[in-house]
Amino acid sequence: MIFLTVALAITATLIALSPRFSPRLYRGFVFKPQPYDEGDYASRVVAGIDARDVYISTANGDDLHGWFFEYPGSSSAALFCHGNAGNVASWSSAAAHALRNRMSALIFDYRGFGKSPGTPTLQTICRDGLSAFDFLRDSLGFEDTNIVLIGISLGSGVASHIASKRDHAGLLLQAGYSSFPVLARQVVRLARFVPGFLQFRPVLDNARVLSRLKTPKLIIHGGKDELIDISHAHTLYQSAAEPKRLVILRDSAHGGVASRKECRVLTGAVDEFLLGL
Repeated sequence: MIFLTVALAITATLIALSPRFSPRLYRGFVFKPQPYDEGDYASRVVAGIDARDVYISTANGDDLHGWFFEYPGSSSAALFCHGNAGNVASWSSAAAHALRNRMSALIFDYRGFGKSPGTPTLQTICRDGLSAFDFLRDSLGFEDTNIVLIGISLGSGVASHIASKRDHAGLLLQAGYSSFPVLARQVVRLARFVPGFLQFRPVLDNARVLSRLKTPKLIIHGGKDELIDISHAHTLYQSAAEPKRLVILRDSAHGGVASRKECRVLTGAVDEFLLGL
């Protein structure tokens, strides 16, 4: 009887403290958004292209804010899903990859980031990603198969989720994870004791998504990534269906590129990927 009581108490505690039923306990780990007034919104010119403010409608009526970099005459675009911190002003330089290859680019803020109202959850950022994709297609006129999905860190799950739901040209993941529960168990002690059915929802199983995609995939990861271990990149690559490519920046950590040499490797890999689509 005592054993049963203890077992029930432990189970109840795990449920109460689980990511699935108490996501607020983990929000500070998952999301570190910057509000509008903390961004350098004056830095909106990338590769000579001035960003245009756009507002993306969502199902609940909130309008997400984004920056659209329009390359003159371009029929293709990159949709950039950023990481768990900052806002569009922090990530605007990423548009350079697309613009350098004569593509337009859309960088948007999940709800709760920058000028986008609301509170982020794993569910809502995935919905936000789909809304941004549909905005590129329906409001800006880009064909599904001319849209490249780019996700970095947390955004790798958003980009992969979009890829599983929409036709697209290709998928690029930088500093991505194999699945969110696997990552959580590695970096959050409490999550190690939580069984799978009580883990984060949605699971954001990027490895499973990549195994089913027939579009080109590029996986880039820092060999010294201290937050998302390099093992995630190998799992993603091994799981991914062809065509696929893995690029390891041997000396780079999670937050940036270690050297000019590795920057050239990164730039070359991205250019080759985009030009090949």
